[in-house]
Amino acid sequence: MNNSYGLYRNVRNASWKFLIDFNICELPIDVFKICEQLNIQIKSYEELPEIISIIGQQGRTVDEEGFCMLFDKNWFIFYKNDYRSYANINFVILHELAHILLGHKTRIESNNGKILYTNKKNMNSQLEKEADMFAIRIMSPACVLKELNLHTPEEIMEVCRLPYIYAEKRAQRIEELYKRNMFYKQPLEIKVREQFSPFVSRLKTNWQTESIQEFISPEKF
Repeated sequence: MNNSYGLYRNVRNASWKFLIDFNICELPIDVFKICEQLNIQIKSYEELPEIISIIGQQGRTVDEEGFCMLFDKNWFIFYKNDYRSYANINFVILHELAHILLGHKTRIESNNGKILYTNKKNMNSQLEKEADMFAIRIMSPACVLKELNLHTPEEIMEVCRLPYIYAEKRAQRIEELYKRNMFYKQPLEIKVREQFSPFVSRLKTNWQTESIQEFISPEKF
């Protein structure tokens, strides 16, 4: 796995580059497809009970919503699937993907056939914040929110399928950007806007005749 994204100290720039590199051009994003491109396997806790059992045997418990693991040179992302919505699962997986791409040393790795587990309760809170920031910016690019004139948490949640708690944070941040007119100051963001332009145009057109829910492909949920 190439951790070049970790070279970007600015999470904002890293998220723009990610959107460009993977040619993401519509919302909500398909994180399962992205992980497939990266050869990262996504599994629910229930799918690999033997791995969870091994972790438990080492005196650890898996009590967080997800974690990432490098096992025999293959990346896995595990998530808790206990009646969570698509939006929540999507965010958890993106959060873990951020740890991988940003080169965070917060993961489980194989070592001579053994699994080493780092409990997230002891992780650097700054790394967790960076992973959240990366996931939020991937799921709801500020320039796309601006082009669609989205403001409220409800609007952002509906279009981006971002969990409400994060949509609320994003709404607060986007209002600051609106007030300061802090858009399109960087070439990367301009490129992201151009990349999403067809999607924005289609969505605006369809809003004239149908609801957001009718326009966005239902199979993505």
